[in-house]
Amino acid sequence: MATASKEVNEIKCGACKKDFAVPKILSCGHLICRKCVISCLDPSNDASCPLCRSPIVKVQDQSEKGPADVADALPTEFVMEALVESAHVLAKNRICCACDDITADYICMQCQDMLCSSCYQIHKKLPGTSSHDVESVSTVTPERLAASRPALCADHGDKHADFLCLDHHLVICKVCKCTKHKECFIKDFDDEIESAESSLNDLMKILVQSERKLEQAIGQLSSCLQEVDRSEEKDVSRVDEVCNHLQILVEEFRNKLKEKTRCSHYEVRKSLRYQKVALEKRLEKVTSHKDIVTRARAVAPRPALMHAAKALIDRVNSLDLLDDNVDVVSATPSTSATYCEDVVSQIEEQLDMSEEEGFVSQASAGNSTLWRSNSTRTEHGEEYGLFFSKGGVIASYGHLKPNILYQLRLDEVDNKGRIYYGVTQSHPFIRDLRKVKDVRLHEWQELYTEGSVAGLMLTSKNNLQFYLNGGVIGTEAVVSTESYVVFKLHSRMKVTILPAVKGIEYK
Repeated sequence: MATASKEVNEIKCGACKKDFAVPKILSCGHLICRKCVISCLDPSNDASCPLCRSPIVKVQDQSEKGPADVADALPTEFVMEALVESAHVLAKNRICCACDDITADYICMQCQDMLCSSCYQIHKKLPGTSSHDVESVSTVTPERLAASRPALCADHGDKHADFLCLDHHLVICKVCKCTKHKECFIKDFDDEIESAESSLNDLMKILVQSERKLEQAIGQLSSCLQEVDRSEEKDVSRVDEVCNHLQILVEEFRNKLKEKTRCSHYEVRKSLRYQKVALEKRLEKVTSHKDIVTRARAVAPRPALMHAAKALIDRVNSLDLLDDNVDVVSATPSTSATYCEDVVSQIEEQLDMSEEEGFVSQASAGNSTLWRSNSTRTEHGEEYGLFFSKGGVIASYGHLKPNILYQLRLDEVDNKGRIYYGVTQSHPFIRDLRKVKDVRLHEWQELYTEGSVAGLMLTSKNNLQFYLNGGVIGTEAVVSTESYVVFKLHSRMKVTILPAVKGIEYK
C-alpha cells in the first residue's frame, strides 16, 4: 500500500494536487502543470515554485513575456506525461476491450488494450499482434507500461515510426517519409534514440558525480556544525566558570567601594543641597516681586503706576534679584573608587591578553570546503586547525584592538598555495577581498612557506605592523581602528589560528 501511495503521489502536481497535465520542468527541478505555471505567474500571485519557493523565472524574463509564453518556453517532462497516461490506462475498469462485462486479466503492452483469457489467446494468434507482449494486468506498473509504448507515426497512428523529421520534430513512418516529408531533413529513428540514450547516460554520470560531491560537502559541513556545537558548549561552560569566580571577587570589591563612595558623595550631596536651598529662597523672592509687578501693571491708577514702578525697580535692584549668575556649582565627588582605576586598567589589560580573539572562516565558492580539526590548549590560549580544499577567507569577528598580535600558522600547502594577509574596513565575507576599494595593495603581505607564522598588530598610534615568524617585516601608515584582520587563502592548504597575544611595538 505504501508503494502504491507513493506512485500515486509522484504523478500529481504539487500546485493543484491533481494528475499532471502538460508537466513543465522548473529551474529548481520540480514539476508543475502548465496551467499552474501560468497561474503562479499571475501578478496577484507569488511567482515561485510552490514546493521550494525558488523563482520560476527571472524577473526580466517575466516582464518581457506573458505568462503563457513563459510557460511554453519551459521544457515539458514527456516521461511524466507518459506515466500519467499509463496510470490512467491501468486505473480504468478491468473489462475486456472486446467482450462486454467480462473481467480482463491481461493487458497488451503495445496496444494497451485489456483482454480476457479468451481474447488473450486470439490476440496472440493474429498476425498483426502475435509479437506483442501481453502480461497480467495485476503485475504491470505505469513505468513498465510507459516504457513498452511503441513509437507510432504522427500521421498514421497505427504504423510504427522509423524516422525522425527534424524540420517538424515528428516521428514518421516510411510512407510519410516518401510523401509528406520527402523535402524534410530526416534521420533514422533508432539512431536518434541511441544518441539520446547515450546523452542521458553521460548526463547521469555527471549528475551522480555532482550529487556525490555535494553530499560529501554537506557531510563535512554537518561535521563542522557538530564540532561548533561541541566547542560552543565547552567554551560557554569555561566562560561560566571564570565569570562566576570573577563575580565573587567583584562583589567583594563592590561592597568595599560602596561604603567609601557613600562617604565621599555625602559631602558633595550636602553642598549641593545647600545651593539648592539658597536658590529656592531666591526663587521665592523673585516670584513674590513678580506677583507685585503683575498686579501693579493690571490695576494701579496712572499716577500710582509711576510711583509703583520706581519703588519696585529700586527694591529689585537692592535685592540683586535680577542677577544672571544662577549657574549651579557642581562638585565632583572625591570618590574612593578613583584609586582603583589603575587596578581596573590592569584587569582589562589582562582580559585582553587572555581573551581568545574570535575568527570567522569561510570557504571559497564552488566545491571548496573546510573543516575544523581538534583544538589544542596552549599556555597562551587555544589553537584551532582549519583545512581548506580550495582556499577561503579567515577574518576577525571584530575590529582590530591596539597592541594585540593576531597570528596564523601555515601548516600544509601545495606548490601553488599563497596566503595574503592584511586589513579591510569592509565586511570580510566577500568573494575577492583584493578587489575591494578600501584594501590597498600595500596593505597586504604574502605567505607561502610551510611552518611560517603570519601576524598583524595595530600599534597605539594606529600604524599597522606586519609580522613573519615573530619579527616585524613592515609597517604601514595610519590605519583606521575600524578595520578587520583578514587572511585570504589561495588553493588547498591547512592552517592553524594561533591565540592572540600582547604584542611589542617596534619603532
